[in-house]
Amino acid sequence: MNNLKKTQKLKNIINRWMQSYNPTHFLTVRLPEHIESANFDISQRILKRVMAAFEYRLLGRHWHKKHLPFIVATEKGHGTVWHYHILFNQQTFSEESLNLAIFRTITALRYPFYSLELEKIMQYKDYVITYCSKEIRIKQFDTSESDKIIPSHVLFDIPVKNQNPIN
Repeated sequence: MNNLKKTQKLKNIINRWMQSYNPTHFLTVRLPEHIESANFDISQRILKRVMAAFEYRLLGRHWHKKHLPFIVATEKGHGTVWHYHILFNQQTFSEESLNLAIFRTITALRYPFYSLELEKIMQYKDYVITYCSKEIRIKQFDTSESDKIIPSHVLFDIPVKNQNPIN
């Protein structure tokens, strides 16, 4: 099987897995120019701080005990620095509480408003999920770039048993 077919098969598997989260929202995280990075590890550490700040403002002080599960899709696109697309299910949170948490996170981190952009997935959920996996490729020797898709429990090193079930 050639790499193109293998890539499509892998994307289909990842897309079905992302669909199991039943995402209702799509959050784009672009790091401010003064801290954005082409280095994957550095950028991911900053993302971890951003998402911890968001969850703290959404869930409170013990956010890691009642964690909001999400999936991070990392992307460079045509640029040289990493940015992120995050899929999550809003569960019981209102639009107002999500937007307030975004505003408080941006304010607390002193980031520009373009850094966190939240969109409700109204329709075309399959398209949004496919968009998130567009940079996944099968490389030489059948290795993949599936590390570009990061579940929140991996990002935060939270045992799976501490995650809320997705409704």
